[in-house]
Amino acid sequence: MAHQRTYSQDLFRTLGTEFDRFFGDFPFVSEGKPAARASFPPLNAWEDEENYRVELEVPGVSLADLDLEVREDSLTIRGERRVESAPEGASHRNERSAGAFEREVRLPAAVDAAKVRAELQDGVLTVTLPKPEAVKARKIEIRSKG
Repeated sequence: MAHQRTYSQDLFRTLGTEFDRFFGDFPFVSEGKPAARASFPPLNAWEDEENYRVELEVPGVSLADLDLEVREDSLTIRGERRVESAPEGASHRNERSAGAFEREVRLPAAVDAAKVRAELQDGVLTVTLPKPEAVKARKIEIRSKG
């Protein structure tokens, strides 16, 4: 019976991975629409006047197990959550996932990688990506002609 349980878990994990690979990540949207699918780790992405921001829930992931890469208009987050194997004895529930993950977020515009900031606090990774000057809103002065 234990063999069937493991096979089923592996089958669902494989199907989920293939599903994610098939649909890929959707582009970053700022319209407040809910995500069309769930992935691990869950993330939120939004923008304000000055920055694009991405937050990921990564409880149990150490700073040493996280890697960020910014390339023009995409942010890639890689990491690994390590969970110690269960002590000897019968396992009654095993819901904490472990293993490597990767998320890619496409941004509306290219950003300067040198200005990107990332902070890990209370299991939440916050990445701040300053907008390039070309896409920031500017106030235009109106002159009188008369």
